[in-house]
Amino acid sequence: MRAKSERAGRLLEAKDLPEGGIEETIAFENDLARQKLQEGLNMYRSGWAKVTIKELVQNAWDGVDAAIYRGEVPEGSGRIEVTIDQNDRSITVSDNGSGMLRDVVKEAFFTASGSYKGDLPPSRRSGGYGKAKMGFMFGSRALELTTIRDGQKTTARVTPDIIEAGKIRLKTTPTTEPNGTSVKVWAFDKYTVSAGTANQYVATIDLPSHYDRNPVEFFQKPLIGDVEIVETHIDHSGTVHSRPAGIT
Repeated sequence: MRAKSERAGRLLEAKDLPEGGIEETIAFENDLARQKLQEGLNMYRSGWAKVTIKELVQNAWDGVDAAIYRGEVPEGSGRIEVTIDQNDRSITVSDNGSGMLRDVVKEAFFTASGSYKGDLPPSRRSGGYGKAKMGFMFGSRALELTTIRDGQKTTARVTPDIIEAGKIRLKTTPTTEPNGTSVKVWAFDKYTVSAGTANQYVATIDLPSHYDRNPVEFFQKPLIGDVEIVETHIDHSGTVHSRPAGIT
């Protein structure tokens, strides 16, 4: 067992794994819990699924563009896959970009307003300052992260309660898999609007389907350049519908 750190928002505990690698327990920075409610509400009011997809695709683009910029991925070979599964009510965004090392996951992904753009110049960056991620982290039933960088695979699965409790478990192991990142979030079925007031009511949370004329508005007006984006819908019968993003 390794030593514990007393610094808030950093390493709480770590242990070596028999198969190689390391498992760590980390804490969110304190300001994340204070912002979670408002960010989550804003996400629902503006359309949780569409905002979540837009944020995750922008993050994926930065990873792909970083890989192209460093010469790790040839021009025109960048790929982002968006999968919307009606059965388990999940959204998954995967890319073949540069991926993240464990320290970047701790200090950028799992940190309030944290954001990592690698060594990209400002003109090549698509995302903002990482604030919108609090909406899909606290607005989802669960989140699963898998990211690979330079032979290190880091994974985490969290819920809003785990995040708020400040104990997030990261597992990092050696791998021969290629670089890239996948983020999967599971949506709630419903949420309460104006909770605790006379105007309180329950609203459903809908996921885009392959029947939608404009399934994800963000795809209609791409902001991220020449990268292949594939949109896959899995309907309630298990049928898979795939198409280039933005095609109706």
